[in-house]
Amino acid sequence: MYRIPFTRVPGQLVPAVPAPAAAERLALRGQLEASQWWPAEVLAQLQQVQLGALCEHVWEQVPWYRDRLAEAGWAPGRPMTTDCYRRLPILRREEAMAAGEALRARTLPEGHGEVSAGSTSGSTGRSLRYWVSELARRIGSAFHLHIYCLAGWDFTRDLASILVDKQGVAAAPEGRTYPDWGPCLADLYPSGRHHFLAAMTDIDDQLDWLQRRRPAYLQTYPSNLAALLERAAARGLPLDFLQGISTLGEQVPEALRERVRAHFGWPLFDVYSASEVGVMAIQCPSHEHYHVQTANVLLEVLDEQGRPCGPGQTGEVVVTCLNNFAAPLLRYAIGDFAEVGAGCDCGRGQPVLQRIRGRARNMLRRPDGVTAWPSFGTAALHRAAPIRQFQVVQTAIDRIELRLVCDRPLPADTQRELVAILQASLGYPFQVEIRRCDRIERSAGGKYEDFLSLL
Repeated sequence: MYRIPFTRVPGQLVPAVPAPAAAERLALRGQLEASQWWPAEVLAQLQQVQLGALCEHVWEQVPWYRDRLAEAGWAPGRPMTTDCYRRLPILRREEAMAAGEALRARTLPEGHGEVSAGSTSGSTGRSLRYWVSELARRIGSAFHLHIYCLAGWDFTRDLASILVDKQGVAAAPEGRTYPDWGPCLADLYPSGRHHFLAAMTDIDDQLDWLQRRRPAYLQTYPSNLAALLERAAARGLPLDFLQGISTLGEQVPEALRERVRAHFGWPLFDVYSASEVGVMAIQCPSHEHYHVQTANVLLEVLDEQGRPCGPGQTGEVVVTCLNNFAAPLLRYAIGDFAEVGAGCDCGRGQPVLQRIRGRARNMLRRPDGVTAWPSFGTAALHRAAPIRQFQVVQTAIDRIELRLVCDRPLPADTQRELVAILQASLGYPFQVEIRRCDRIERSAGGKYEDFLSLL
């Protein structure tokens, strides 16, 4: 795909001379593109260098961390070795919330720019306030450009996003349309329009909106995409104008990946990120696993004893953002679990996450002692009943509540079939209560969980 940037010099079109901010973003993206192919050991060494610079800054400007760093055996002027780093205590969300502004740097190095504040979506019921430097935001913008390039999307086509509407500007029925894809592209390349609709919009209204806008590409949450595909099939509405779908913010069920492949003939593209640390991993363009973005984060997957997990093992995700000097989060437990993957045959040297498992509250616990990430037989449930939306909630060690949004009441024999499907999928004869709902609401952050444990 041929892309020529905008030029700031009249008459100088090829090679173009972009404006300074655009040129910086293009240069950063070029480094992201090149470095992903470097050997794993080189990437690890570069992370150690950047981590050392971050820790030197933290020692001087964030006194809250000094005791932790000293107890781990580190002091300014010393290398931050892997062993030393792993001795640092894990920073839990509750601890970060309690620390608050004590995590903010007193001053920033020259060139890091102004600091802005944000807060997490609060889908856990615990919103974390965080601070980001202007430089970290610019690097984040380069990552957005990198993601679009890895997805192989044509910037000149229209993009649609159905996501949380934090500013309240994209309400149904029309949402909001921007002239370009946003800050990562506006001053760099010609792009199509960006159509934006609030994720809280009713699914039928979302479908009608997509039919009117007919974008080439769609960004949304996995659960919202699943609901869109289910409802489109029920209404007989084609989505053949879509040429690519990117998801974020939630675990991607294998059933959804299979459905996208079967319906469109190409795979969906997922990104693993969090507002407080940025992009952590991006799906491989050649596979369905993820490459850790070592240029932004140092990411560990740890077992219950705090030891690094190996390929095929699932553990807790612990992360340090290497580029945000405004309020560093060192060895921060993001709240997710992931499965480690083996090295990828695509040639990238970045570590691999086989899959993102979700949060601890997404784990099923059975009376026989088994703890697992649940599968629900989603396709079988939809075949058995006219389900528009469902959620499985574990209310006790032996009890499951199946919340359903249906167009009509379900007869007793259909309910018994749903119970049997759920029990077989979960591998245990749970007592199942079916509760019909008008709607299953998303969190304030626009996210939705198809399984939730209240234990």
